[in-house]
Amino acid sequence: LLRVNLSDLASMGAVPIGYFLNLTLNDLTDTVWLDSFASGLRKDQDEFHVRLLGGDTTHAKRDLTLTATFVGEVETGLAITRGGAGAGDDVYVSGTIGDAALGLKYLISGDSKPEAVIRRFQLPDPRVSLGIRLRGIASAAADVSDGLVADLEHICRASKVSAAIAGAKVPVSDIIDSRLAAGDLELADILSGGDDYELVFTAPPNLEENIATAAQAASVRVTKIGKVLDGPEMVRVLDPSGGHISIKASGYSHF
Repeated sequence: LLRVNLSDLASMGAVPIGYFLNLTLNDLTDTVWLDSFASGLRKDQDEFHVRLLGGDTTHAKRDLTLTATFVGEVETGLAITRGGAGAGDDVYVSGTIGDAALGLKYLISGDSKPEAVIRRFQLPDPRVSLGIRLRGIASAAADVSDGLVADLEHICRASKVSAAIAGAKVPVSDIIDSRLAAGDLELADILSGGDDYELVFTAPPNLEENIATAAQAASVRVTKIGKVLDGPEMVRVLDPSGGHISIKASGYSHF
């Protein structure tokens, strides 16, 4: 609950301040659950230096609903938006892509052994430190919640540009790489899976060294995967020969 909201702040280069928490608790939430939930909030508050600012608590017989609204701070004019990408910019992504989607598949199947990818789904790592360091460097950014292609499409639509990314350059973990090599996982599933909570961003080519410095300071891997182009507001995924890789669904649709 906290980490996915922190990821939104990270994508804008904002420093997290605090949050408002609204709880609708059902008849199944006992003191054991509440103690565990509060403990989790406390741990993440300490790790990300945020505090609870207020909120509301209500009751429902059936549905458990948890809502957080986060407040962050960034100097006027330095917020990173989705609308600043320009033709010629490079496209980057942090971390690795696809682990969370694979982790969800394992959970649905009842297999809890691949703990690393399951953790990526259940407890993402918002790139707050990287986002702050990208202020004045990234021309546009979004967090990868809906899927890499879908969230890059959000940038394209807001910036009125198109983008092309090389499928083979998208960074993946060893377990994803082995599944792709074995043929029991499709690249399209990785690019559209979502829930990675990495940052996809654009930047002018002359700032490549600045990006490397920011990534090193934030202790986060950053990979250049493509280019921003003029043209219709869409994302093309290319194979090593330059051919187009078909992506049926670019990612999660909220409505």
